[in-house]
Amino acid sequence: MKERTSPEIQRIPLEQLCLSVLGMGWTDVIGVLSKTLSPPKVEALERAIQTLKDVGALNGDNLSALGRHMSALPADLRCSKLMVLGSVFGCLSITITIASIIAVKSPFLSPPDKRDAAAEARKQFSNGSGDLLTDAKAFDTWNALRSEKGLSAARRWCDEVNLECYFI
Repeated sequence: MKERTSPEIQRIPLEQLCLSVLGMGWTDVIGVLSKTLSPPKVEALERAIQTLKDVGALNGDNLSALGRHMSALPADLRCSKLMVLGSVFGCLSITITIASIIAVKSPFLSPPDKRDAAAEARKQFSNGSGDLLTDAKAFDTWNALRSEKGLSAARRWCDEVNLECYFI
């Protein structure tokens, strides 16, 4: 094991860092980040900037409207774009739920000995549009029940539908 860990700037995804630098009004991202105590490699910064262009956060070397909004959110690139677009299209609540699932993990556990039962239980929330929407629908159901009847009712619900919920 190393005596010291490498600096955080060399371990984190650089896209969000570059987006934050641009959001602060600096246009020479590589120049700014090259002056840090432990600068990331120029090639890694160039890849991060290209990724920002690919997702629509940059128009040329400047932040796009989408990029300005994304730079204000302390979230991973995918999640910040999802939440901004969710706001634009009027579906912010579900996009925040999905961004949380992406950032953390599914709110439902599937222990090896109960994997088949968990898969069967999740099917009741599926409309064939994928795991993220299935998990979001199940979470919304749980959350509505928790709001209406309390946490103990939500816990019982998880037991009844054979889902092991780690958010309770």
